[in-house]
Amino acid sequence: MPRPEERGVPSNWGRWGDEDQRGTANLLSDDGVLAASKLIGKGKVYSLAAPLSPDGPNLPTRRPTWHVVTQRQRASGGDDMSADDVVMMHTHGTTHIDALCHIFVGDTLYNGHPAHSLTPYGAQKCGVDNVGPIVGRGILLDMATFRDRQRLESGLPITPHDLDACAE
Repeated sequence: MPRPEERGVPSNWGRWGDEDQRGTANLLSDDGVLAASKLIGKGKVYSLAAPLSPDGPNLPTRRPTWHVVTQRQRASGGDDMSADDVVMMHTHGTTHIDALCHIFVGDTLYNGHPAHSLTPYGAQKCGVDNVGPIVGRGILLDMATFRDRQRLESGLPITPHDLDACAE
């Protein structure tokens, strides 16, 4: 299989060595985290989580998220009880990070790793577990205010052009 740049596709293949499985996450560094921390102007925290519910964000071709809570008496007896969550969902139906094995061409993953390294039990190469901590500078774009709304309607698309215009 030709390398992406040989097909006219921009690529970081080989930039961090032939065995790399982190991609541009390699650009995150201790110095970058320290520099980003000096840019903090407010100590406000925003959740980036998506709702875990049947009507949460999901592609129409995927089943809705299923979430129940079970309760049971603990083995110690008496009034001791416990609760557990049971969740069945498509991982693209909630907040997530795509691994470098998520999209591939033919039998080749990012950086030339073999697609047969994907198994029903996980990715032996280019899995999200290889990314490591993601800490750096972030920019919050308020798309609702940008569009002069209190909140955005469910399912309203946000395009790269929208993001660029809001950032500007």
